[in-house]
Amino acid sequence: MYQLTPPQNIKKYKFESELGKGTFGIVCKYIKDNVPYAIKMEYPWRYSNSISKEKKILKQLQENISKNKPKFPKYIEDGQFQLTLEQKYSVQYIVIEYLEQTLQNYYVDLINSDNAILGKAKMTEDIKPENFMVKDGDIYLIDFGSSIEFDLNKFQLDKEWEPTGTPLTMSIFALQKYYSCQGDDLISTLYTILYLQDPDCLPWISYCNNLNNDKPQNQSETNNKIREFKENLNENSQKLDESSKEIIKQIKSLERLRETQPDKFSTHIDYKSINEAIQQSYKNELRAVEQMTSSDKALSEQTYNDQRQDNAEQNQIEEFDKQNINDDLESQSQKHNLDQSQSYNDKDQNVNIKIDDIQLITNQSQDQDQVYNQHEQKIEQTQYKIENQDTQFQSFKNSNPPNYGSIVQLNREKLNADKLLHENVETIQPNRGNEFEKGHQKKERRGKDQNKNYKRYDQDIDNHRCCCQIC
Repeated sequence: MYQLTPPQNIKKYKFESELGKGTFGIVCKYIKDNVPYAIKMEYPWRYSNSISKEKKILKQLQENISKNKPKFPKYIEDGQFQLTLEQKYSVQYIVIEYLEQTLQNYYVDLINSDNAILGKAKMTEDIKPENFMVKDGDIYLIDFGSSIEFDLNKFQLDKEWEPTGTPLTMSIFALQKYYSCQGDDLISTLYTILYLQDPDCLPWISYCNNLNNDKPQNQSETNNKIREFKENLNENSQKLDESSKEIIKQIKSLERLRETQPDKFSTHIDYKSINEAIQQSYKNELRAVEQMTSSDKALSEQTYNDQRQDNAEQNQIEEFDKQNINDDLESQSQKHNLDQSQSYNDKDQNVNIKIDDIQLITNQSQDQDQVYNQHEQKIEQTQYKIENQDTQFQSFKNSNPPNYGSIVQLNREKLNADKLLHENVETIQPNRGNEFEKGHQKKERRGKDQNKNYKRYDQDIDNHRCCCQIC
């Protein structure tokens, strides 16, 4: 796609900045003799003839309705310059009055603009917020390049027409490609007022933002969604203020008027009654605000002083409560510290008691170990004595003749030693008694065998003595 680059100079006009682009061309700010002007340049490859159309309409308006409000930008001059791309083009341009401010709060006067300009000129226009400007307190309707002269013969509900306008503010009839007239422009103006004062009440705004990037098929679907939103717009919504409700009410009334009285909708709209109804809604809102403000200021000086005193007392109470809270917190903290300190002391005392118990047990264990050591020494001595007795027993037994008297005496001593050994073992090793018992049982069996031998030897000794006496 070609790009139209604005020239630095057009005659004596010097380029300042670009103001915006549209479907049919570009608008820039130029300076001449320190006075700003707006110059619109038409895309030569679009063949729209919008510059010639706007020039014709502006001249017609200046000649016929120059004293009416709202106003329109003053026509200065027009011309063309050459542009060379792949081929030479003649770029049409028009110089008009430059308007600095955009529309802010001149809502009601927009309805007068429809009546003063569109109604008297018998044409329809692309009504949207961007096409209204303000200068020195006056409202200006700009951009007549897409305007068409109204033809009553073409006004048929069942005939399709390619609309010129913005889906954001189009009537539901224009979105269905019905032929547009002044009633549709008034509906667009009312949507413009809603958009300027409360855009949140227009739930279809997000769809409009994506229209420029949509394909033609998607644009048609999006237009149908926007139309459904507008058909379901409810004037009784609790979220709306009074003026917005009144504007939606007037839109719904105009929609019914087109369906029931199309002739009146196209050429005989009662602008005055619509304007008065909306003005009254604004007055009602203003009166409600003033009543709220006056009621807020109705407090007497005494009431004010009482309120100040109450506030002071309340502040004192709050300070007292804060102090009590701080005291309680400090008291709780001290109590917690005391409890914690007492807990530490109790733990220390318990530890000391346990240490004393351990020391006592240790001392007892040491005493017991000493007793055990003494018994173990006795056991060792006794075991050593028994071993010596066994050796002596073998010696007495093997003597020739055997020393039976010594054997008997040795046997008695050994029995006493075994008894002593058993007592000491049971005293110092009760938990290991089984092991010592097994060993001791072996020694007892061995001792019993020896005792049998001792007894036999005793008997032999007695027999020997008897034999000696006989002999």
